[in-house]
Amino acid sequence: MFRSAIVGLAEAIIRFTATSSPSWEVTMHCRTADGSANTGATLDGLAAALANLVTVTFPTTIVNPLNQIASVVARDLSPALLPDSVTLTPVVGTRAGATIANDSTLVVTQKTAKVGRAYRGRCYFSGLTSFDLVSPSEFSVATAEEFEDYVEQWRGACVAAAPKSYLPVIYHRPKVGHPKPQDDTTDAITSNLGRTVIASQRRRTRPIRR
Repeated sequence: MFRSAIVGLAEAIIRFTATSSPSWEVTMHCRTADGSANTGATLDGLAAALANLVTVTFPTTIVNPLNQIASVVARDLSPALLPDSVTLTPVVGTRAGATIANDSTLVVTQKTAKVGRAYRGRCYFSGLTSFDLVSPSEFSVATAEEFEDYVEQWRGACVAAAPKSYLPVIYHRPKVGHPKPQDDTTDAITSNLGRTVIASQRRRTRPIRR
């Protein structure tokens, strides 16, 4: 199981289930704002903040009726090997319109103060409908801005977590086999941008870490 050398690094995960396609999840990396180590209590606090986000802050219209927000997970990525903190959140979607394929996703780009593809992250959202489209290959600007706001609220939930605040970051993992030793690094996320062009999110070859 992969672990980072960065103290206080974690994943804030929102998991979805779907009736007609594989389950999917969106992930945001974060680290303790004060640089201290994760503990069971701080991960539980992060999971509680995420649970409040998806059950109270997010509307049920975030996904169509064939999808639901199943759970949230706060995962320790540091060497401490702490167990995941998981909270079940069975929220069934109510988004109106004819469902579109779950592999047709809306992308929200996460930006940092640095320029370059390596310093950006992406969140892929499925569960949208025909009402979100302006063409077969494009979502409306309003839909893109809607999901941009959701990611901003997600960032805010991490920062507001208690007893420990978590700072959302872009995590840079060392390349395997690189000729020069590399350290894990992070850069703070400064803004988000919802994209209108429909993306296709392929299943990742990296397995979900348990």
